[in-house]
Formats: sequence, structure tokens, C-alpha cells
Amino acid sequence: EQKLIVNDLNPSNLLCKFEGKNSFRLYLVDGLANRDFIKLADYVPTFARAKINRHWNRLLVKLCY
Repeated sequence: EQKLIVNDLNPSNLLCKFEGKNSFRLYLVDGLANRDFIKLADYVPTFARAKINRHWNRLLVKLCY
């Protein structure tokens, strides 16, 4: 499992490629990197997972509106 820290997870930064009737891939166009001053999430998996979940939940809220 890869833990990518995505900084700017917005619907406008995602591309969707349909590959079949019920299959698609999402591509992140921009926003990769950890802008934190102290990059704990780069070294502590617990902080990385929390940060990823936080950003993912924000994206889901944006997609619902």
C-alpha cells in the first residue's frame, strides 16, 4: 500500500478515464507533495494515514456539493 500525501485534492485536479462498462481510473493532475513545515507524515505512518483520510474526506464533501 502506497501512502501518497496529496496536498490539493480537489475535483478540478482529478481526471477520470473510463476503461469499460463498469471500470474507470482516476488520475491526479496536480497537488502531490507535503507542504508541511515539519513533515511528520513523511516519516510516521500514523500521521500519514490521518492526513490522507482528512484530505479524502474533504474531497468527498466537495464532490457532494
